[in-house]
Amino acid sequence: MLLACCSYTQGNNKHPKVGEKAPDFTALATSENQAKEVKLSDYRGKKVILYFYPKDNTPFCTQQAQSLQAKYSELTTRGYVVLGVSKDSIEDHQQFIKQHGLSFLLISDKKGELHEKYGTWCKKYLIFGYTERVTFIIDEEGIIKEVITDIEYKKHAEQIIAHDDQK
Repeated sequence: MLLACCSYTQGNNKHPKVGEKAPDFTALATSENQAKEVKLSDYRGKKVILYFYPKDNTPFCTQQAQSLQAKYSELTTRGYVVLGVSKDSIEDHQQFIKQHGLSFLLISDKKGELHEKYGTWCKKYLIFGYTERVTFIIDEEGIIKEVITDIEYKKHAEQIIAHDDQK
């Protein structure tokens, strides 16, 4: 599984570590037209790219999603499921998916529950917060195999493929 977040770390470095079991979750995800409840445990037996990103339709987040979409066929051939996570609404996600032709699900985490479990919500100046861009690669057994924090927006899929080739 792969997760992506912003690289700011104001006192919040509580990401699950490589080798640990990925925290399970139940959340509302959407494709272009249909929202549904998803659980991480539903993907046992598949590799998951769980990526946290700050906001739909912003330049770097769009480049990152487009990178994953451009290599989506190769990623799925390698056994990956791609799940993106942000605090955007289901409606915003559906617009983003449609606008950019995305084939993977986006999870709406408006209350920040997944952000909390994965340590990707960062607080700054006590009142301001933001999503840390982080990608978690999770294996078929639900174990975190890689945590990517140095995201190359336009080449993010290539970063994941390079990890997969190193195995």
